[in-house]
Amino acid sequence: KLAIALYLLLGWVAVVAIVPLVSSLPATTMILVGIGGALYSIGVVFYKWERLKFQNAIWHGFVTLAAGCHWAGIAYVMGRAAGA
Repeated sequence: KLAIALYLLLGWVAVVAIVPLVSSLPATTMILVGIGGALYSIGVVFYKWERLKFQNAIWHGFVTLAAGCHWAGIAYVMGRAAGA
C-alpha cells in the first residue's frame, strides 16, 4: 500500500509547480504530461485488480503509454528549442 501511495505521489508531485510549468511550457507539452499522469493513475486500478486475467500486462501497458506521453511532451519542447 505504501508503494502505491509513493508511486502516485511521485507521479503527481509536479502539481506543486503547476503555475511556473504552465507559464513556461507549451500547451501541447502540458496536455501530454497531464494525459501521461492520468494514464499512470488509471493503471493503478489494474495493478490492484489481482483477479483480472493479465492485470499485470494491462498495468504495464498503461505505464508504457504514460511514459510515451511524457516522452512526446519532452520531445515536443526539445524540437521547438532546436527550431525543428
